Amino acid sequence: MFFLELSHYEFVRVSGEDRHKFLQGQVSCDMGKLTPDNSLRGALCNLKGRVIADFRALERGEDIWLQTQAGMAAKIVAVLQKYAVFSKVKLDAVSGEIRCYGLLSESSPIALPAELSALLPALPSSFPDSKGEVVSNDSLGIILPGDELSRIEIWDFTGNQPLHDALQQFEQLSTDDWLGTEMRAGEIHVSEQMSEEFTPQLLNYDISGVINFKKGCYTGQEVVARMFYRAQAKKRLYLFASPAPIPANVSAIESADTSFPVLQVSNSRKAGSSESLLFAVVDSEVAENGGGDDRENRATFRIAGQDGSELRQIQLPYSKPV
Repeated sequence: MFFLELSHYEFVRVSGEDRHKFLQGQVSCDMGKLTPDNSLRGALCNLKGRVIADFRALERGEDIWLQTQAGMAAKIVAVLQKYAVFSKVKLDAVSGEIRCYGLLSESSPIALPAELSALLPALPSSFPDSKGEVVSNDSLGIILPGDELSRIEIWDFTGNQPLHDALQQFEQLSTDDWLGTEMRAGEIHVSEQMSEEFTPQLLNYDISGVINFKKGCYTGQEVVARMFYRAQAKKRLYLFASPAPIPANVSAIESADTSFPVLQVSNSRKAGSSESLLFAVVDSEVAENGGGDDRENRATFRIAGQDGSELRQIQLPYSKPV
């Protein structure tokens, strides 16, 4: 069992009687499907259909909590506040009130270790077993963030020191290790540097479940829907693996003298990983020709400006709208 305190996350608290209705008109996920037992991934877009921030929404009591990347909570509040004038909602960027942990197991499904159960009898007796499901008690929310059953998140709303202390017995992951598990799940988050630079389509949000195309209107919805329904995606996010460490400052990969921007890198070597990973936005036609057995004709990718080994393209776990 591996663990990590996910201190790189920030939170936004949305409260007030109009909280569901208000968010339904602003974000890409269907807030009608948010319940205490089911979390949602979503995105906040601008009027041009570019992603300002992504988040995971969790309902708890009279509040909706949005988990987002470092530096993004205040920006989400500032954007939403402009539309909140006529709604009975309160928006707060929250710091320090929630401790968030990631647990990763080498076996699937993940099981609650007996020693942790003994130390913390207040933990729920079972872990969630479907994507987005939440199991909770008075102080904790336990979430299965993806399809893989070996990775969970624990949101601690009470600063439970015994939980923090009990987790120290397990091998600790780095933020880079956790990032690698998210990348293999096809998940990418919007940082301050990426905010308002990419459409949902370029980040695969339209096929990974972050965008709900059956809900009503929200800010940027017309642009997002038009791109999805009327045009084949010319570029998308693709995942590549390298047997050698990837420089943290790498900016592009190339194929046949054409370069493509790199958005994210993980050099994790823990939790069963033996390769470094990178996310790049690549022309779909080139990337789709990168697979198959015809090695003479298939596209090959390498880090731009280097003579290193060929990158291996990894199939992402989704291929159609959710």
